[in-house]
Amino acid sequence: MKKIITTLPALFCVLVLKAQLFEKKDFPPGIAAVKSRYFNGSGGKGYWSLRKLDTAGRTVEYCNYKNRQLLYKDLYRYNNQNDITCIIHAFYINQPGKVDTTTFEYAYAGSRIVYQKRIFPNRDSVVFKLAEHKNDTVLTYQCISYNYPPGKMPVSVERTYVLHYADSLLTKQAVVNSNDR
Repeated sequence: MKKIITTLPALFCVLVLKAQLFEKKDFPPGIAAVKSRYFNGSGGKGYWSLRKLDTAGRTVEYCNYKNRQLLYKDLYRYNNQNDITCIIHAFYINQPGKVDTTTFEYAYAGSRIVYQKRIFPNRDSVVFKLAEHKNDTVLTYQCISYNYPPGKMPVSVERTYVLHYADSLLTKQAVVNSNDR
């Protein structure tokens, strides 16, 4: 039973999310680390990860291994609203001497995020802006992804997300439109 209880939060945390806007901020306080084992379809077995948590239950360090060899390590920093402000990519086996940082910028209206910008190490970015909200149950966010390929013209992709809430829980997420520029 204890294995199931410690494995379930790890499974939910493994999902890579597009933005803090789409992430539920429930933290399991009192757990110091979560170790997960998994099978990599192309690389076989022996893969595992270690997620270290702070006293609030937020991930502060995430390491991925193949047997005993470290494959990559990320460090996380948060603001006082528990939103990620910085992900430091401290180690990657294919580029061992390189350290990259992904940063986040936020603007709030009360406790709601009305603006979020994620800036990747290569200058690419993703911006979410609150476009409309109806009675705190339907929120519409405009998302623009900016890509700066070397030696080419910048490319942007625009999407509109509509989020439906009931009793403060996200019940439905839909992409209304998507345009390439």
